[in-house]
Amino acid sequence: MGSILNPTKENSFERLVNFRDRDIFVDKTDFIGKMSARINADKRFFAVTRPRRFGKTVTAHMLLAYYSKSYADRGIFENLKISEEKNYALHLNKYDVIYIDMNFICGMYKSYLKKSARVSGVKTLADYLEYSVIKDLREREEFEECFRKHQIENVGLLEALSSLRNDLDAQFIFIMDEWDRVYRDCRDDTQLQEDFIDLLRDLFKTDGGRACFALAYLTGILPIKKYNSQSALNDFKEYNMLRPIPYEKYFGFTEDEVAAIAESEFCSVSRQELKEWYDGYRLNDVDIYNHAPDAKFATNFKLVL
Repeated sequence: MGSILNPTKENSFERLVNFRDRDIFVDKTDFIGKMSARINADKRFFAVTRPRRFGKTVTAHMLLAYYSKSYADRGIFENLKISEEKNYALHLNKYDVIYIDMNFICGMYKSYLKKSARVSGVKTLADYLEYSVIKDLREREEFEECFRKHQIENVGLLEALSSLRNDLDAQFIFIMDEWDRVYRDCRDDTQLQEDFIDLLRDLFKTDGGRACFALAYLTGILPIKKYNSQSALNDFKEYNMLRPIPYEKYFGFTEDEVAAIAESEFCSVSRQELKEWYDGYRLNDVDIYNHAPDAKFATNFKLVL
């Protein structure tokens, strides 16, 4: 398994589950059922945008651990909320998941630029992203013949995925964390922004690209639909701070969850102390607390999100 296609490394959600008997753990795995209901449905392209410290990455890791074939037989979700649902096993570890952490990709691209030997066709960050996914796909034994048949090069991700879909009936789940990293870090590089958004648009707006994905899930800070002059990702249904319905309770902690945390043997902070220090947000009449950034409380909450 590669670092992008079905990564196998223990992620933040798995670590939370493994230490749930020794540290604070809030079970929000019923969110998986909400996402599974979207698989191969018209509204299967989902985006959540929030400020930092609302658990976007750990939730993306949770979905990766549930859907990816690489996490099979780890027993991560046993005795969690999702295991009580009727269709719990229907999608459990059944998919090839393309998981893209844009922080990781940007870091790897910086290292790539320092190398004297460059990969043919890879000139920009957008090219490097395509190359990285294709590299992982190419290394799968069952995909090798398809790549040879179509003579797929280092870039051309849509062509690669479409060929796998047409020849092998392969379908993927796509998860991208920090989708907006390009816009935040390269705000003056309009050409890169256009190349990046064109790549995503090709994948998710064309009929050929859409057919390749059973589900797509993006996280970020910036709005997904319109940034600068672009509106290329309007096929994604976005849930943000202004329009959180019906997923208010899944990103951050509800009042009841905070009360349970405060009563936990692992927490030394009282509910009243927490309330006085940080009064939270209110989303559609639901009180939400995010991950505590203050050093005084960080020790008590560092493993929750």
